Amino acid sequence: MKLIVGLDLDGVTFDFDQGWRKVYDLWFDGQTSLSSSSKWDFHDETHFLTMVEFYKWAQRANVFGSLEPLPGALGGIHTWLENGISVLFITSRPDWAAGATSACLARYGLVPDRLGRSGMELRFEHEKWKAHAGVYVDDSPEVLTQLKAHGKTAIRFVQPWNKRAPSTVAVQHWKELTDVVLEMAGVVA
Repeated sequence: MKLIVGLDLDGVTFDFDQGWRKVYDLWFDGQTSLSSSSKWDFHDETHFLTMVEFYKWAQRANVFGSLEPLPGALGGIHTWLENGISVLFITSRPDWAAGATSACLARYGLVPDRLGRSGMELRFEHEKWKAHAGVYVDDSPEVLTQLKAHGKTAIRFVQPWNKRAPSTVAVQHWKELTDVVLEMAGVVA
């Protein structure tokens, strides 16, 4: 049976941390530090009082449509696809981000089609463990905790905000992630 990788977008595939900061600084005259955040709830690094306000602005500013992939992500995903591994992009982004998310993926040659010919699918799911992947890759401490609670195989993409999050395996970068998934699929790296 072919391995399906449940792959998170923000913080794993795309550089959400630097991406939102760049857009924010364009809108608000360089008000953030471009250094990485060390915590998950980052709205206090902005003028927004809540994450709800932050996401309302993110929608207007098309933050989710302007993100760039993390180094090695595109090559890693295509290596998996070439080796018969399917990619199920699973995101907990708001539903209103669907169009921007699809456009951003397409801009980088990633066109999900429900695990059809492309071997890729895109789902918006807050309970990611329900997605029926063979292995999950995420950076959210909350999601990693849920995956563990449901007995799922989880790879933690290490970020400053998830050092204590549970996982089956932890990886530091995309080259390592690519090789770990190839090994899990029984493909010699």
